[in-house]
Amino acid sequence: MVERIPLTDMKVREAGKVVEIFGGREVQRRLRALGVRPRVKVTKVGAVSSRGPVVIQVGGTQISLGFGISYRIVVEVNR
Repeated sequence: MVERIPLTDMKVREAGKVVEIFGGREVQRRLRALGVRPRVKVTKVGAVSSRGPVVIQVGGTQISLGFGISYRIVVEVNR
């Protein structure tokens, strides 16, 4: 079953496809510069705590994003 969830709700080592990013132009621009955009596959590598930074892998690059921005990224995961 395919679910749409915030990036923060993904489990560690779970992969998903970015489907939507909520935020203004600057948020969108910054995430695009990091390679995070709709239709891109991301894998959650780790998280510091329940409201801490989230580490994801996009292609061969690992990126650490704050909780607030991670919560605005909606991904589709197969569960």
